[in-house]
Amino acid sequence: MGWYAGGDTSTGSNNAFFGNTAGNVNTTGNYNTYLGWSAGGSVAGSGSSNILIGSMGATGDNNTIRIGTNGTNTAQQATTYIAGIAGVTISTLDEPNGGPLVCIDLATGQLGTLNCAQNGAPAIEQQRQIQAQAQQIADLQQRLSRLESLIAKQ
Repeated sequence: MGWYAGGDTSTGSNNAFFGNTAGNVNTTGNYNTYLGWSAGGSVAGSGSSNILIGSMGATGDNNTIRIGTNGTNTAQQATTYIAGIAGVTISTLDEPNGGPLVCIDLATGQLGTLNCAQNGAPAIEQQRQIQAQAQQIADLQQRLSRLESLIAKQ
């Protein structure tokens, strides 16, 4: 739906293209959903099983979800808000083995997970130990400061 949406599709099937020139370079790709002006414009040929919302995608995209285009120029986004993430506790992180940590590759914007286990110990527990040690150091520095103050008075 939209001017030239899916215009070059020859044998691709089960696609949904919404927006002017959305999916216009798709020729044989299947099971794609493209939404927005020129969505999927960089996924030429046979990209399949992609969901692209306001994104031109990238050459070779398959089984990929992209939302928006990073940047501050026209038709680009620099800020993202997704409800239901911030402030939500995930119960598996409280388990002995922890759970996966959600990470963002700052170079590409790709969202993924990282196993908590690092060098055989859960990363969450390592973080807790580091925080406890930092607190102990702060307490010792405070005591030392008080002792120095007492010595200076004598």
